[in-house]
Amino acid sequence: MTRNPSLHRWMLAALLVAAGAVSFAPLAQARGWWNHRHRVDRAPMRVELRERDHLGGAPLLAGLIGGVILGAAISTHEQPVVVRDRYWAPPPPPPPPPPAARYRYEDGRGDRWWDTLDEATDAAWSEHGPRVIQVVDARTDAVVRTLYWKHDHWISDRDREDGDD
Repeated sequence: MTRNPSLHRWMLAALLVAAGAVSFAPLAQARGWWNHRHRVDRAPMRVELRERDHLGGAPLLAGLIGGVILGAAISTHEQPVVVRDRYWAPPPPPPPPPPAARYRYEDGRGDRWWDTLDEATDAAWSEHGPRVIQVVDARTDAVVRTLYWKHDHWISDRDREDGDD
């Protein structure tokens, strides 16, 4: 059974109002508060107080039962309800490093180089771009072949020797 916290508050407020009314009613009657407002022509009342040595167990029993009821209404020792547990997945492993470049493309004069042939092609499109590049093995620094820029594309030594100049 699910308990509503606002219901507990309303029950507590009702119990406190009832306890206040029960505890102040004898006081009001003893002082004549209620009767004083409605008294027309009466002589002052004489009040006698009698003490009893033995009151019995009724007030003790009533206080005990009232305390148990009030304590049950106030107590908030409920166990929390777990709606769902959250499990966080570990972060994914980092991506592997990019493979090392196998070739690099150097300007024929040796003052510039590029990682990819596309970068060298983009540079060749400009007016001051390279007209000759050397394909160099990145691990051994050996020149694999030489490419020439002709008619907006690269040609190899073999194509150049075939007479396509």
